[in-house]
Amino acid sequence: MRLLTLLTSLFLFASTADYSGTWVANIEKSQLGTPPPKSYVMKVEKTGPSAFLVTTDAVGADGKERHQQFTRTYDGEEHAGKEHPEATETCTQVDPLTRHIVGKNNGKVVYEIDATMAPDRKTMTTRQTYFSPDGQTREVLVFAFERR
Repeated sequence: MRLLTLLTSLFLFASTADYSGTWVANIEKSQLGTPPPKSYVMKVEKTGPSAFLVTTDAVGADGKERHQQFTRTYDGEEHAGKEHPEATETCTQVDPLTRHIVGKNNGKVVYEIDATMAPDRKTMTTRQTYFSPDGQTREVLVFAFERR
């Protein structure tokens, strides 16, 4: 029985989840503050063994559209932003279904993101915690995503 458990664990770790695809936030199931956005869509494209191009398109409660695009590399190393070298991210694959991201500005942690994909790989929850300059939690957002 222990051998079966060990083999299953090794298989799961070796088959790290691919986050590629289009993820649509279920606004009603999410906890996004008041007022919440009208929509939020995240497209993830694998560009290398541990690198992903992320594109987000959101429509705020006020109707304003916002578009962002950036690369995340899940290698546990700190990477500086191209346009803002003072801003860095460290992205880590914690286990086959969990990712952890730490964002810093001038060496100080300004946000942490934990993304957990369901075992069926059809849904994902991200918890985004933002910190004030004194290190206190300023805001927590929870996105409930569905893969399309």
